Amino acid sequence: MQLTSAHASLAIDLEHGGRLESLVLFGHEVLVPRHPVVFFWGSFPMAPWVGRTLGARFEFDGAEYLLPVNTETHSMHGTVYGRPWRHVGDTTIECDLGPDWPFPGFARQRFELADDHLTMHLEVHATERPMPAACGWHPWFPRVVGGSHLDLRFEAAAMEVRRGDTIELVEPAPPPWDQCFDGVVWPIVLTWPGVVELSVTSDCTKAVMYDRHELGVCVEPQTDRPDALNLGTRVVQPGSPLTAWMRWDWREPVD
Repeated sequence: MQLTSAHASLAIDLEHGGRLESLVLFGHEVLVPRHPVVFFWGSFPMAPWVGRTLGARFEFDGAEYLLPVNTETHSMHGTVYGRPWRHVGDTTIECDLGPDWPFPGFARQRFELADDHLTMHLEVHATERPMPAACGWHPWFPRVVGGSHLDLRFEAAAMEVRRGDTIELVEPAPPPWDQCFDGVVWPIVLTWPGVVELSVTSDCTKAVMYDRHELGVCVEPQTDRPDALNLGTRVVQPGSPLTAWMRWDWREPVD
């Protein structure tokens, strides 16, 4: 699936998670290209949970559920990141949550590309009975674009630190990060000086910031924290989906 505008060219890979596989701005690629590890490239949606579900298990409504282990002893990033998606409209795609999720449902994405921005909408639907759910996005941005090294500007009210079964909110720490932040001050601004500036905005109240890999930096708007299935998250009812949006604005920096 290809979308183009005056300054942008967007490619969406329907077979590998309905993810953004390429975004070229002013002639420069601003996403980490295809990688053998499914979690390490492009920008993929996370649903019906985000980040790690510890121990690949959770309880809901008095029953225990097991999820597939895909990282150490945990289950990461939901079920739709590697599943095939299908067209249901010109710029709208859908994906069943699949056999690894114990509740019937589906995810839907819609894309709006303009000359100077891209808006992405994500929905998580329950189709037969209530279910817990969280969602978000996991983009990988390169450290170097057009020979220019990334400068990241980011503010939040607090950083989450897990203490056993509870979450403690602490003063945000400087990088390196592999943390969830609360009270994110949007936009988060990524600049490759002299090449391109990209601003990330979302209605999500949380973001995971990850910069511990040489491939790039992740800025992940999320409706809830990692392990939310165990810590408590929204319950989605049939006919009333969980929704989120994320917008990327871009411009060529002024020298």
